[in-house]
Amino acid sequence: PRIVETMAKELPAPNDETYLAALEVLREKFTEEEIQEIRDLPHRQSRKNYGKDNIFKRRLMVNQLAAASFSNQQIADTLIISKETVNSDREYARALYQQRILQNVDLHRARLLQEAIDLKDEALAAFGKSKIKSKTTYDAEGNMVSKLVEETAGDVGFLNVAKNLIAEQAKIVGLDKVIPGGKEEKSYQDFLKDLSQTIAKAEEEADEAKAKELAIEAQFIEAENVGPGGSQIISTIDERL
Repeated sequence: PRIVETMAKELPAPNDETYLAALEVLREKFTEEEIQEIRDLPHRQSRKNYGKDNIFKRRLMVNQLAAASFSNQQIADTLIISKETVNSDREYARALYQQRILQNVDLHRARLLQEAIDLKDEALAAFGKSKIKSKTTYDAEGNMVSKLVEETAGDVGFLNVAKNLIAEQAKIVGLDKVIPGGKEEKSYQDFLKDLSQTIAKAEEEADEAKAKELAIEAQFIEAENVGPGGSQIISTIDERL
């Protein structure tokens, strides 16, 4: 394919303070040759021939300057690229960063959860210790005469800490965002009424099933001897009788 040449953008003046400051930032990680190579690419190569290595370097330079609080326009002027390219490189870095965070989110959640559990256990243990108060009596020579140990209400501040940590555990595992199944609009009397109807229906179905189980099969045949009133019906019942 034919390489389309693009016109070189006018280089910033050597004494331009913004350019010199940006150049100083880039020199922390890149050589003069690498910086100049990226600056020369737009007017001597098409995008198709830009190369993965150069794209990688350009993105690093863009984000290094962005981290140093340079604007998109200042970054574009320094590297001789368009503002759209700068914005695209910054969006790529954001997407990559978010992707890596999501990959490690379970690991971070497990670590935070364990830390919250450990702190909660320490708070409860401290509360237990705060409930025990001791009073020791010494004689004039400094010898212990008696020691009185009693249990008090304890410092409720430790319980508040434990309570807050339990709430944090719920947030970490997402239980604080669980939506209730729905508002219960029925009163307690309505609930009892529905329950009694359900039980009655179940008993009725059970009675019907029992009746079917105990039902007797019968056949009706016409008798051979017919009386004056017409045919006489004689029933024959199942052998279960």
